[in-house]
Amino acid sequence: QLEQLTSSRKSFLKESAGTPPLIPAEGVSGACACFPVLSGSDVNGSVMLLGDNPATELQAKLTQATASFLGRQLED
Repeated sequence: QLEQLTSSRKSFLKESAGTPPLIPAEGVSGACACFPVLSGSDVNGSVMLLGDNPATELQAKLTQATASFLGRQLED
């Protein structure tokens, strides 16, 4: 799931309790937010907020800002 999401440069946000969680790896309960780390035109990974509950707007914005910051750092 995570590899497909990252390679397609899409983000994931669990907005309600009915939304199925993103399972990033075996043994991890799930992620409520995931944003790709983009540097130039390359995908260098992703930033995830782990948890079972839906992500709040603040949590989503902080996760997105972290991914953006890491992408800018990798460009330098």
